[in-house]
Formats: sequence, C-alpha cells, structure tokens
Amino acid sequence: YRFCYGVYNLINLRKEKFESGKSYHILSDGKVDMLNHLRWLIMLYGRIEHVCISSWSISATNILLLERWHDDGELGSVDLVVGDIFPAKFREEWSALLRLREGGGLKTLYTGKIHAKLILAEAASGERIVVESSANANMNPRCEQSVVSVSPELHEFYRSYFEAKFDEYVR
Repeated sequence: YRFCYGVYNLINLRKEKFESGKSYHILSDGKVDMLNHLRWLIMLYGRIEHVCISSWSISATNILLLERWHDDGELGSVDLVVGDIFPAKFREEWSALLRLREGGGLKTLYTGKIHAKLILAEAASGERIVVESSANANMNPRCEQSVVSVSPELHEFYRSYFEAKFDEYVR
C-alpha cells in the first residue's frame, strides 16, 4: 500500500514527461522512496533501457520490484550501487541482490563508501533523466526531497563519476 501511495502522489504531481533542461523539485511527506520515482518514470516514459541506482540501502520489497520490472520488460539493464556496510548489515537483502545478479536482473552490483541517492535513467525514447534524492530505496517515515532533471549533461556527469568509482568498488 505504501509503495502504491508513493507512486500515486508522484503521478498526481505530474502526468506527462518532464521538459528537457528543466529541474523539478519535490518535497514528500515520508511516503515516497527512490523506487517510487523509478516506477513513475516507467509510467511516464515507458521502458527504461538502462538505469543506475545509487542508494545506501534497498529494501527486500524493492529488490523484488526491480526483478519484476526487469522480467516484465519494463526495465532493461540495471547497475546498483549500495553502501559498503550493506552486505554485513542487510544479509538477506544482499543475498537477494546476488541472486538477482546471477539471474540477469542486475547487470552490475557495487558497494562502496556511498551515501548519494541517485537514479540515472535512459528511456527507450532517448531521454536521459536524473533523480537526485535524500531518500534511499526503502520506505521510511521521514520528509524527503528530490529533484528530477532531464539533462544529458547531468546524466553524463554522474555516469562518468560512478564508472570511475565502480572500478574501485567492483563486487
């Protein structure tokens, strides 16, 4: 219910694609997490060919959602970056991520000294969308902020940074 309510809130904010070159700032009441934004992008843009998600943590429910969206063809390749403490602190979720990677639902899985919460999405239609957020990929009751931008330059900035860091933290 909470996940659906989060997506519902985002859809009520905007029901059409974002304008290129603009940024959209959002404050939520604690019912919107990082993957709500990804579901919203899938609803607005259709298939997301590639996504890189950076989050200190990710919930078991959201791992299942990534797998489902991948299996349903709504989501292509997925790169995921989680905090370096994640494998030891969230063992069940870590095991689920390893299974998802083995099954093809994750292209790459990385850990590192990361606290940045980002979605770098490449829509099938060609748009490059960036979501910068205070929210992790798990639900919590805190007020969170996010910024959604359609910007090839911003997408490339983050992508280049993470690709350089991935070499250091590859798992």
